[in-house]
Amino acid sequence: MSEKPKLPALPALPKLGGLPALPTLPKLKTIAEMERANENPLDRNNERYLNDAEHDSELDAGVIADEFATLRAARKQQADAIELANDSEFWFAMYFQTREQKEAFVAALGLKQDKYIDGQEAARILGITLPPRPAPYKVGKVDRKLAALT
Repeated sequence: MSEKPKLPALPALPKLGGLPALPTLPKLKTIAEMERANENPLDRNNERYLNDAEHDSELDAGVIADEFATLRAARKQQADAIELANDSEFWFAMYFQTREQKEAFVAALGLKQDKYIDGQEAARILGITLPPRPAPYKVGKVDRKLAALT
């Protein structure tokens, strides 16, 4: 009987860095919150109201339009953040004719990893200035159970 060949040990997986976060959306006040703070824009005791139906309804329409504009801006910001978080076009692949060529290239750059290379680190070594990321990464609590898996 022939012995089964032993498989080589798999390399350890790289630890994941921080995940991109959605930007914080502006908090919209409810009418009840505005009333409690005496900030109700539809308050009829406001000196801008003249007890003229046409004039006062135009003021109301303006306040409502402003609130809708704020809501539209918040939705756009959220949509932009979701698009950024789901963008898959942040990487590319390089290949060589042999493993030795790849290893020589990685060593010449002085990079620590050879399978997945940190593009920011490679750009720094090559003297390339990259544009900043438009939204910051979320920094928060690390789930101990998930961290224990890495």
